Amino acid sequence: MTTTGEAMLLYVKDQTQALRTNSPGVINNDAESVHDLRLATRRLRSALASARKLFDRNEVSNLRDELKWLGGVLGEARDSQVIHERLVDAISNEPPGADKDAIAERTEAWYKRKYSAAHSAAAKALGSQRFRDLLASLDSFAAAPPAPSDAVAADDKRAAKKLAKAAKPVKKGFAKLAAREAARVRKTVKAVPTSNGPAGRSDPDNSSRDNSEPNNSAPDNSAPQNSARENSAGTNSAGQNSTRNARDDRDRGLHEVRKAAKRLRYVAEAAIPHVGKPAKRVERRAHNIQKMLGVHQDAVVVGSLLKDVGMNSLRSGESAFIYGRLHAREEATARESDREFRKFWKGLKKKHLKI
Repeated sequence: MTTTGEAMLLYVKDQTQALRTNSPGVINNDAESVHDLRLATRRLRSALASARKLFDRNEVSNLRDELKWLGGVLGEARDSQVIHERLVDAISNEPPGADKDAIAERTEAWYKRKYSAAHSAAAKALGSQRFRDLLASLDSFAAAPPAPSDAVAADDKRAAKKLAKAAKPVKKGFAKLAAREAARVRKTVKAVPTSNGPAGRSDPDNSSRDNSEPNNSAPDNSAPQNSARENSAGTNSAGQNSTRNARDDRDRGLHEVRKAAKRLRYVAEAAIPHVGKPAKRVERRAHNIQKMLGVHQDAVVVGSLLKDVGMNSLRSGESAFIYGRLHAREEATARESDREFRKFWKGLKKKHLKI
């Protein structure tokens, strides 16, 4: 009978192979390979996080740190692709005119500069000894994960508990892993600020596209007004959160939900070969959340970029009309995906995220 630990290691092995398979394509500038390699990196990092209680914590932490490095390098290239695709699609729907042509040219010039630099960095990383060492470490981990055997011999109860969890039958073990990740999703949803004002929650980490801290609010929204709302709500989000308006806080909160949903999705995905339909249903629902909030996050990031470029155009004495219209459309897309998520979440029951 397959154990939970063995099933997770099979997943790690499969995704490690995906790193190997797609790295030549990234080096050769294949767009799909960039997406697939980044996805494998995310799956590995997420699966290791979910399985951290099954294996040696230090080894898992080291692998996740290296995968975070790789994901960061690949993220620059992939994010520029996503933004470019979205901008090209938006501009194509504009009526013909000189402004449209000029913006299309600037978009292409921006993309070539951005992607060229990002691809060079990615290709350099994939050709490095650091990447080869990462692959070797993942191979070793999947073949023989370091268990705290010495600690067990010394009557370390924590280590013994880890080994017992890893040895659980696969269905029971994955049910517990998924339950923990589902609880994380519910917790992040509960912490998302409402559109009328922020609710108390911990600061999200500065990973992925959220590093840009996009602000798609109108330029005349003032920080003092937002700060007053936070003080009146009695929140503990003093400092940087006090300078954001409620909409920006909600955008960031939804991004946290998306990240939590991805972790649940990848745990369920790893369980599918061993558990079947129950895991597939959870994977599908978590993926739906991820997709809806992915549209939201892309709209937030692109909207922020459009606003910045439009403001620069105004300062240069150029027309920013199309930028403003495109920005408004991205805001509308973000709000619509937010509503879509709320409707979907309202229909979900606790049992729907159980394996």
